[in-house]
Amino acid sequence: MERPDAATPTPAKPQPGAPAKVPPARLLGRKQAEIEAQLGTLRLAGGWARPADDALELQFRGGRCVGLRGHVPEDMDCAAVAAWLGFDAATFPLRRSDRCEWPGISLKHRLAEDVAGSYVPATREYALTLRR
Repeated sequence: MERPDAATPTPAKPQPGAPAKVPPARLLGRKQAEIEAQLGTLRLAGGWARPADDALELQFRGGRCVGLRGHVPEDMDCAAVAAWLGFDAATFPLRRSDRCEWPGISLKHRLAEDVAGSYVPATREYALTLRR
C-alpha cells in the first residue's frame, strides 16, 4: 500500500457546522467602516446592508451594527447555532414550538449581555439585535 507523500497537501474537507468566516457575534456594535474592511463594500437595500457574498444582512444605527440576520449553513440545534454565531458562553435558549429565543424569561437564557437573538430551525434563519 502506497503512503501519501508528506509534502503533498491533502484537500481540506468542509466541517459540518464550521464557523462563519467572521462570526456574527463579532460584528454587533462595530462601526460600519470596520465591518467593510473585513467583509468588503456593503450594498444597501431595504434598510439592510449586505456584503458581496450575501451571507448575512446587517442593520446600522449611528454608524454601528445594531442588528443582523442570516441563515446557518445546515440544520443545527439551538445550542449549536449559538456556538456557530460566536457566542461560546451562551446559555440555553428559551425553546418555543417554532423557534429558540435569547434572552428568555430569565438571565439563564442568554447569548451575551445586551444581545437578543432568535433562531427558527424550520428555515435555519437567525436574527440578532444589540439592545443598548
